[in-house]
Amino acid sequence: MSHSQTVNLNHLKAGFDALGLNLFSAFNAKTLAASVPDLILPANARGLLLIGNSGPLMWELMPERYFAQDHPVDQYSADSVNRLLSATWPVQSWQLLFPNNPDVNLPLQVLGGLAGWHGPSPLGIGINSRHGLWFAYRAVVTIDVEIDQSDLTVNDIALPENESPCLSCRDTPCLSACPADALGVSQSPNMSACVTYRCESLSSCASTCLARLACPIAQEYRYTEDQMAFHYDRSMLSAKQWVAG
Repeated sequence: MSHSQTVNLNHLKAGFDALGLNLFSAFNAKTLAASVPDLILPANARGLLLIGNSGPLMWELMPERYFAQDHPVDQYSADSVNRLLSATWPVQSWQLLFPNNPDVNLPLQVLGGLAGWHGPSPLGIGINSRHGLWFAYRAVVTIDVEIDQSDLTVNDIALPENESPCLSCRDTPCLSACPADALGVSQSPNMSACVTYRCESLSSCASTCLARLACPIAQEYRYTEDQMAFHYDRSMLSAKQWVAG
């Protein structure tokens, strides 16, 4: 594919939206490299696409067959990206760096911060005034064609949405809802207290997070109970290994 061609970002965004991957940002590779010096991209990368999902839509759209796989969400995300980009660019001119690429270590939260996807929260995960705590990173793709700067807002710098709504929160319901007393307004979460409590036999956070549920921001995007249980049950495996030493 000729380097003179450009990417129709609106077309890509619409395609990902239809698959439940409804968070999309694009970066100029050179600008991104200057902002994140430790980021190592393929030599032919001229742009980078950051793809995620918010709310329960992706979960609702995932075909049942994926749940028989070891990593259903990752596989659905990878398959969706591969299918859409293969249709967009029949001649391969892109590379999937995440997921399913263990040799690549990407600073996802740094990229999300630059894209304006989130600001800090007491829970240690990002929060956005539009999506609250209910979003996740699903794919990172490099492309070797130009990004049309006038097509879609290309997020080379942080957007207003990355300002944390926690800064104006006075009631802090997440703090009082945490049964492990692991959270504070101006401190990192006490992960030891959190994980230890989650692993207790009568823990109310084994398959969910009461602090996360208590956040009033963008509750319309809250994950379904099944979606929450899926992610937290999987993280419980790592939690138990950590507690066991």
